[in-house]
Amino acid sequence: MLVRGCLMFRFAVGSALLCATAACVADLGSPTASPLTDTSPTDTTSPATDEAPLIGVEGAGDFADRACQIVLHDAGRVQQGNGYATVEGSSSWLFDARVDVNKNALAEGFTPMLLVRSGSDAGWRAIEAEASTSISTNSDRFLFMIDEGNLPSAGMSATGLSRAKVSLIPFLTRGDARLFDHNRLADAFAVYELTLGNDFAVGVDPAVCAPPAGPTLTFNADWSIDESGAVVAGRTVTVDYDLARLPNCRAGYAGRPAFNIQAHALFLPMNVHQEASVLDGTRSTSSMWFSRPVAFDVPVGATSMQMWFHNTDRAGCNRYDSNFGDNYSFDVVDVVEDDGANAAAPDWMGNVTATISRGASGRCDGAVAFGNTLAFGTWARQRAAVTDLCFEVYEPGVTDFDNADVWQQLDAQVDVRFTGADDVSTSYVAFVRRVGNNAQYAIDLRAFDPFIWGRCSDGLPLSTVDENGVAMVQATAELSVRVNGAALENDGGDVFRVVYSDYADAPRVSCEP
Repeated sequence: MLVRGCLMFRFAVGSALLCATAACVADLGSPTASPLTDTSPTDTTSPATDEAPLIGVEGAGDFADRACQIVLHDAGRVQQGNGYATVEGSSSWLFDARVDVNKNALAEGFTPMLLVRSGSDAGWRAIEAEASTSISTNSDRFLFMIDEGNLPSAGMSATGLSRAKVSLIPFLTRGDARLFDHNRLADAFAVYELTLGNDFAVGVDPAVCAPPAGPTLTFNADWSIDESGAVVAGRTVTVDYDLARLPNCRAGYAGRPAFNIQAHALFLPMNVHQEASVLDGTRSTSSMWFSRPVAFDVPVGATSMQMWFHNTDRAGCNRYDSNFGDNYSFDVVDVVEDDGANAAAPDWMGNVTATISRGASGRCDGAVAFGNTLAFGTWARQRAAVTDLCFEVYEPGVTDFDNADVWQQLDAQVDVRFTGADDVSTSYVAFVRRVGNNAQYAIDLRAFDPFIWGRCSDGLPLSTVDENGVAMVQATAELSVRVNGAALENDGGDVFRVVYSDYADAPRVSCEP
């Protein structure tokens, strides 16, 4: 694959950083390990023109995912040196996208794809991933290369560039069903758009589908390292790196930095490798440099975290900060079972509502009181664009201002169990916005719909009822919501019930792989 940072090579090796020169000179020692594991290149043949998303259209098998089943991590032009890589044999820029997929969806037989349309393309194209790697116990990350279609290029006129657009949206597919990523797109019919206005890129949003926040590791200029707390499996760890530790490779070009310092984290024993740039490219110039904190997801089951840093520039300079080749090592402790032991319960939780709407402009808009039980039938499944259970949380000093860290300070999770079944699934709840002094959260009820087209419902306890002479099958989901370990309650206790129903004679997808 092609990666961002250094000179690019097209190898299917996940997102491992490759050195641009034959030999890397290290004044602080070379790292002992770096390659990404579990990469799996796939067939990249693009299928014929595909349908645009038809979310909310009756009879279509298209739905919006707001429960972190599939999430765009980032997308944009592939960097090469101080510029951008181009498609082989063309002047068009090469684009790539990274997409995170819940492993439960993969286990159900869903396949991640990327729907793409650019410029004057005749229609949408569905493309397959080129490589994948495990990034945590819960998620795999897939790499997509966008190298076909009418892509923009540096040779376009100013007017042409101002009109150029690459539209894309990830989705999961199984049979005729398509589940589209809407974890940061409120409009059910929206897609991600790369334009000149956003520098043809969609960046990482750390607040989207993020695991609970963990400690910060500060690498100081005097070579000391401060740890604000233990690195915890299943959470994040933030790295704050002082650029003065690697001062040598500092080439500039056209007033901008032409160098990079890449932080590498390797989690053992599963050998999960993650990396990120600690250089703030938006503020830095060729003579003034600014760092930025970066966060890594700590996989469940990890026992150790190894770290090193790699400094390169366009002049071929290479330096490492890697504890003289031994890597910096940090112990990883087990997941803390009682979240309430680490963070105080909020002062107040409530205002539980539901939005089952085709015309809502955003999440939780036009909501009505939830009560204890909600019916989720064929209209909601086929026609509704927004299908949310919403609630609000108040915590003084946390929710009563525009707090960018509220998702870290309030750990909202939902446990889902179907009545009569033993299995319980747990997922994080998405923060929507501030409402007055409260933080508002939303749970997409479609994520748990056992009758959604393409989903296997074998093994769930089902009942058959008669509705106006029509036989319907039902399955009741019990949702238990916790914020910092404290339960969200209603008048009937702390369980919210959603009764899913469908026609008894509706065709079912085979659960066979």
